Amino acid sequence: MASTPTTTAPVKRACDSCHRRKVKCIGEGTAPCKNCVSAGLACTYNAIPQKKGPKGSRAKVLSELHETQRNAQLAAGFPTDLGFDGRTLSSTFARTPGLMPPALVESCIEYFFAHVYPSEPVLNRQRAQEAAVGMDRSTEAYCMVVALCAYVMIQANHKPPVSVLPRPEMAH
Repeated sequence: MASTPTTTAPVKRACDSCHRRKVKCIGEGTAPCKNCVSAGLACTYNAIPQKKGPKGSRAKVLSELHETQRNAQLAAGFPTDLGFDGRTLSSTFARTPGLMPPALVESCIEYFFAHVYPSEPVLNRQRAQEAAVGMDRSTEAYCMVVALCAYVMIQANHKPPVSVLPRPEMAH
């Protein structure tokens, strides 16, 4: 059985301006189309045609859901101790009891905002104080406070009073 070759007409493409405005392009592809002439636009065919079909809507929806949940957590204060999969963190991530007495945390926060903040304004005082209050409930807040204290004691050379240290050997 012999098949007859079929010729297909070349696919007509709308010019960039008509495509962008979502109007039917009235042109041959060589001269400026009638819509571009009447609108005073440059008639170009530079845009790369988009692929047909779904455009990754699942990934977009997933990204939007993550963003919405993240914003909700931020609006409610610091998030609770949940892992990435939503389960409560195990005891292996438990805080070291007595490592961060409230007086030490307050000393570090005050030192940071008095001496470091003017040249390195990377924290908000209210957020830092909220983290200090919420560090027993939130791993994120606890880590931020521990990091802040470590930074001011090591990098900024803050020497808190020995009376606020949990162990005297920490003074050296």
